[in-house]
Amino acid sequence: ILKPSEWAPLGLDLFGRAVHKAGLPKGVFQLLHGAGDLGEALVADTRCRAVNFTGSVAVGRRVLKLCAEQMKPALFELGGSNPVIVRRDVDVATAAEGVAQAMAQLNGQWCGGPGRLIVHDTLEDDLVSAIVERFAAMTFAASTDASQEVGVLGPIAHRFHWVALHAELQRLRGLGGKVHTATKIPESFARGNFFAPALVTGLGM
Repeated sequence: ILKPSEWAPLGLDLFGRAVHKAGLPKGVFQLLHGAGDLGEALVADTRCRAVNFTGSVAVGRRVLKLCAEQMKPALFELGGSNPVIVRRDVDVATAAEGVAQAMAQLNGQWCGGPGRLIVHDTLEDDLVSAIVERFAAMTFAASTDASQEVGVLGPIAHRFHWVALHAELQRLRGLGGKVHTATKIPESFARGNFFAPALVTGLGM
């Protein structure tokens, strides 16, 4: 049984159609769409013998509690703050390209995206400048635009997350952080959930 996120159902819906088209026997694979209440019902159901959950730490705790009540095996892939460590012997251009593309992949909405950048102090200024240059070269497009390529950004999945990202930038500014961003959001997308990649410096570890 597979339940996609209610905020990003299309990819797994296409997967479900492919499974059906491939001729898998009826009932072997089931795809269920719904919100958190459906997910909780599935996890709590005694007919569900094991759980694999990908999502936030907060929801992961709830899933773990439900599984523990039945001694049900569970596997988790939860949100985090992945560090990228940049040594002083690296090529700055190569490092900047890798960091910028990792930040932009899936509009930053993936569990392998970098959340922290740990840089040797002799490289900080050059590396930040190089990353911001790559931000400036990125463009935005609608998520339905089939011409999207590497370096083209789509919208954030939903408004709640967009609001949370802006609030986090404000919080970091309040702590003395300097926000670096250079990707221009077109006026035609101003009312959408588009968010420019941002790098915050000056906060230490």
